[in-house]
Amino acid sequence: QGPFHLEFVLGPSGPRLVALAPRPADAGAHACVDQVSGVDTADLLVARLLDRPAPARRPAVAASTQLLLGSHATGRV
Repeated sequence: QGPFHLEFVLGPSGPRLVALAPRPADAGAHACVDQVSGVDTADLLVARLLDRPAPARRPAVAASTQLLLGSHATGRV
């Protein structure tokens, strides 16, 4: 029914689902999806909730996000 947050981790046996939440992705990922798809996902969600036509698509552009993780301890995760 609308955007959701979905995360996978690529491990030795392939991708594994690690998160699924009924909300839009965080700001960096949200902007990336909007640019790559050519759709403003917030506008799309509001249009669907109000039973209105989907907004027009824009030309898609390349985009990427980056996530850096750090730990205060060593060990295996």
